[in-house]
Amino acid sequence: MSLIAFNVIFSVFWWLYTRGDVIYYWDGGFPLNPLNFLERYVNIWNYGVFPGGPEFGFVTYFPLAVLSVPFYILGLGIGLVQWIVVQLMANVAYVGILYTFKFFRRQELDLLDYLFVIFVTYFFILDYYTIGINWIMGEIVPPLYGYFTTPLLIYSYLRLITVNSIKQSLNLLVLVSLIGLGGMIYEFQTMTAYFILFMIVVTVPLIKIFQLSVRKVLFRFLLFFTILLISGSYLIFYLYFSSTGAYSSSLQTFSGQNVVVYQLLDTYKNYNLSTSFLLYYPAISVTPSLLNYLVGAIGLGVTVVVPLIFSVIFRAQPKMYFPLRLSLTLTLILLFLLQSGVISLVPLIESNIIKLPILGILITGFSYMVQPVHVGYMINLSLLILLILSYDFIRRHPFPARRIVNALLYLFLLINSIIFSYVGITHSSTSYYSLLLGNTDEKILNTFNYPQWFVASSEVLSKAGYNNVLFLPIQLALSTATYYNGSWVGSNTPPQTYFFMGQVISDAGKSPIVFVLAKYLPSNNITDLVNLLKVLGVKYVVLNKGAYPGPGTFARPYYNFSGAYPWNFTAFEIMLNSSKGLKYVGSYGPYKIYEVEGNVPLVYASSGVTGNLSYDEIFWNFSTGKFKAFNVSFIDGGPKLNISNVSNVHLEYQIESPDKIVVKVNSDTSFYLVFTTGYNHWWELSVNGKINNNHYVANGFGNAWLMPSGNYTATIEFKYSNVKKVLFFVSFLPLLILSSLLISERLRESK
Repeated sequence: MSLIAFNVIFSVFWWLYTRGDVIYYWDGGFPLNPLNFLERYVNIWNYGVFPGGPEFGFVTYFPLAVLSVPFYILGLGIGLVQWIVVQLMANVAYVGILYTFKFFRRQELDLLDYLFVIFVTYFFILDYYTIGINWIMGEIVPPLYGYFTTPLLIYSYLRLITVNSIKQSLNLLVLVSLIGLGGMIYEFQTMTAYFILFMIVVTVPLIKIFQLSVRKVLFRFLLFFTILLISGSYLIFYLYFSSTGAYSSSLQTFSGQNVVVYQLLDTYKNYNLSTSFLLYYPAISVTPSLLNYLVGAIGLGVTVVVPLIFSVIFRAQPKMYFPLRLSLTLTLILLFLLQSGVISLVPLIESNIIKLPILGILITGFSYMVQPVHVGYMINLSLLILLILSYDFIRRHPFPARRIVNALLYLFLLINSIIFSYVGITHSSTSYYSLLLGNTDEKILNTFNYPQWFVASSEVLSKAGYNNVLFLPIQLALSTATYYNGSWVGSNTPPQTYFFMGQVISDAGKSPIVFVLAKYLPSNNITDLVNLLKVLGVKYVVLNKGAYPGPGTFARPYYNFSGAYPWNFTAFEIMLNSSKGLKYVGSYGPYKIYEVEGNVPLVYASSGVTGNLSYDEIFWNFSTGKFKAFNVSFIDGGPKLNISNVSNVHLEYQIESPDKIVVKVNSDTSFYLVFTTGYNHWWELSVNGKINNNHYVANGFGNAWLMPSGNYTATIEFKYSNVKKVLFFVSFLPLLILSSLLISERLRESK
């Protein structure tokens, strides 16, 4: 009955929150077409934004895409599909919290107990961490799968270290391996670190409370995390890419400061010690108010202060969970001290330790961990267990004013549910983009209503196949931002990437060659735009007249670029309409779509011009037709060879997967084979099993190999594609082995 009540309440909230629309997160998007998503991102390299790299949102959305497939095939709207998936995950969270509650309660549950579980689940799902940061503001990819499955993993671990039955242990480990297949342990590096830390914080006092064997607990602790690691091992490459990528970006500067230092100082500025406490007890805004302090005092009192005081005063059973409560309380204090800057990490980073490769990656990760978008996970886990322990303490043991404290606990949870339901339903959190631009006239949200014009335009762009799509105007640090007739979508992963297999060219921060496009488009000096587009592998051009300036937009007067904001859409249209070989397809809402006529090959033979050419020079040589696309390519670092004619080179290629292209070659001369996917040294070309090491950057962004003459078959493949396939198999081993052992154990018991 309580599960039904929970589902009714949550479904009403979700409908009022989204109105049936889809939440499209700005730092990762959402798999609008889960089938295409799985086809694209099951491969390592195929990032949606030019010029190639790991998809940031893949790990987060992979399990959600898998869950979405059956409902998507049934033809349900993507907003409804997302609703069903989130509702399912909310149920997983509820079940996990219910069984964790039963573990600590250790007696039959009554109506008040079930009511508390509903309230505390809402506290876990709807609070500052989930609503204030991840869902409404949408500042990061929401680790929804990992977050909602955490309570069930906590319960599984608690039971695992306390049961003696082999069959029960195997049942729990099978469940852990199933959750692990969703990539929970790889989903978000900071979440993984905090999850391990949380388990340690919980394990140490539980050994004393339940008089457990340290050796037994340590073995099961390692077994638990080993299964999680192996079950998600197919995501190791994404972990590597995202970790090294975050480390590389941390060495850059922003506003004259190291990126990590800048972000830390910004965190310390906005989250002082009192504000940090209030935000999770709960917050209405970052700015403290009388109501904040009142609600915060109630929450702090019923979850920490009162149980600790009475645990000390009374010497009987109330002291049972005292070590665990104390451990979690001290952890909370430490987290708030780190988030507020009372314990500052800035001196550690400024000591240049961050520049040491391995240690630097760890310190960079630790620096990110204290930011609200990351530390909130650990804070919420600690508060969840503290609330459960406090409720159990209040219900189990008589002490003065027990009814008042119990009423205050329910009042606190009720206020929390009301406040954050209101924040979600009214979208009262300040828009990230409005905040940056100082523009409060337009209420920009991250709920996308999936209008018909978007559906129609996506059908057109789906014909791009493995070719690329150019979006104009070019943004600096955002791949797409659109506001049109009340429909808003903005993300670092353009929603169009879920409908074709190529890449979106729209973000200057991802590639120097795209930065040059922002400088010179539109321009009257461009005489052969289509020639340039073919070199970039572009099949369609989208002029987005509903473009909205995102963070870091090229803006006048600081940037005196042709493509700087405010944008001259008339000039864009004149340039596109007058370009020979560019066919106008049609108008779709704010989009005007153009198609490059003729074939735009993914792989082609070319002669090579070597030397240190600037990106500007590459742009002008192709955009003015001085060098013809496909015939000539600029090769960075290649040998100076006299290859002037490739007319006798015949190529046929077949795309077996986004990670593998087979090319049949018939040539009587040497040539450069150009692959118009973003350059990555992990791409390998082999002829008859032998690796061709003559791998260079072509035209400022693509891949090129110096090829011999002859009649042969070459294979372009991502270096670790075969390893990736093995890892997919390895990921299922824990589930297969544990299931076999469980069946064997049940058969043995039945004899």
